[in-house]
Order: sequence, then C-alpha cells, then structure tokens
Amino acid sequence: MSIFLHTIYTLVCLILIGWGIVVWRRTRRIGTFFIILVTLGVGYDNLILSLGNTLGAGPLLLGLSVPRFVIHQLVLPWIIYAGFEQAKVAGHRWANRPAATWLVLAFILLVTLLGILTRLLVLELVPEVMDGVTRYVAVGAVGPPLVSILSIGFVGFVGLLLWRRNGWPWEFLAAVLVFVGEGVPVEWVRRGLGSAFELLFLAVMLVTDLWLSEKRT
Repeated sequence: MSIFLHTIYTLVCLILIGWGIVVWRRTRRIGTFFIILVTLGVGYDNLILSLGNTLGAGPLLLGLSVPRFVIHQLVLPWIIYAGFEQAKVAGHRWANRPAATWLVLAFILLVTLLGILTRLLVLELVPEVMDGVTRYVAVGAVGPPLVSILSIGFVGFVGLLLWRRNGWPWEFLAAVLVFVGEGVPVEWVRRGLGSAFELLFLAVMLVTDLWLSEKRT
C-alpha cells in the first residue's frame, strides 16, 4: 500500500511543480519559487521511497537516501520566507516594516542551524522495512523535529493572520492538518497521511499566492 501511495505522491509533486511554475510566472515572487523548491524536495523524498524495494538495501539506496534528510533540513526553512512574503503582499503592517525582512532571514538561519545540529551532524541511516517498503531511516536524532515544527508553524501563524485580517482561512487549516497528521501514533499511517497533508499544504500555499496576486490586480 505504501509503495503505491509514494508513487502517487511523486506524480502529484510533479503536477504541483508544473503548476507552481505557472503560478510563479504570474506572481514573479521569490516566495513562490521557495514553495516550488520545497515541493521538489517532497517529490524526491517520495520518489526514493517508491524505489526502495526495487533498489533494495545497499550503497545505492543509501546514497540516494542521504539527500532526503539533507534537503528537508536545508530547504524546508525557506517556506518561512514564502509565508512572510504572503503577509507582506497581503498588507500586514508588521511584515512591511524595514527590519522585518532581516528578522525573518535571521529566523530562517536559526531554524536551519537547529536542523543541522539536531539532525544532520548526528545523521546515521539504517535500513528498515516499513509497511512493505525498504527504506533508510535516521537514528540518533536529538529532540523533536524542530525544522518542521518551526517552519510550518510560522506559515500556520501567517495563515491565522490571513484568516483574521483577510478572510482567507485555508492556509491556517492546511497547516493544522499537517500537525494532525504528524500526531498519528501508528508510524506507517502517520507517514502516509503526513505526505498527503504536506502536499495539500503546499498546494494551498500556491493557491494563496495566486489569490493574493489576483487580489492585488
């Protein structure tokens, strides 16, 4: 079942990337580009998982699996800038203050450093079969997944502001769904739902970018 889901998620990512490029041509904003970049990372993650049984545990799958974890820690934090830019375009005063951009960039750097310290510097991958899927999983991680919590949490905060000030609830609700999916106690179900909700979240971010672009015209 999981192999089938990861294959479907990979195809959905390709569709989202293609549509994201269309949205970017409309917005011409760097935040849209970062959403596409994060979607590319999610697509790579699901692609390698979908190929796990075909490749089997070994040096090739191990080498292809390392970028799954590196991309997550180094690329996902830039979704923070995408959310910040949305608040800026929506006309939120705090986001349009001169120092706001520098503070957000400093926050992104902090989140990235936390990911490096708690995940990448202690990264050790071991093979595992989960729900019939051969994959490499990380062991030795320190603490909770701070990069995911802080990055998606920030966008959720922006989504809450968009709901309260602009009447647009969808980004906040999508962020909540991601956290709900991550809270499922059964590992293979959590991973399957998590990927689905992540893709929905990224799709909603692109829709929000498009909505903001049309709102300004």
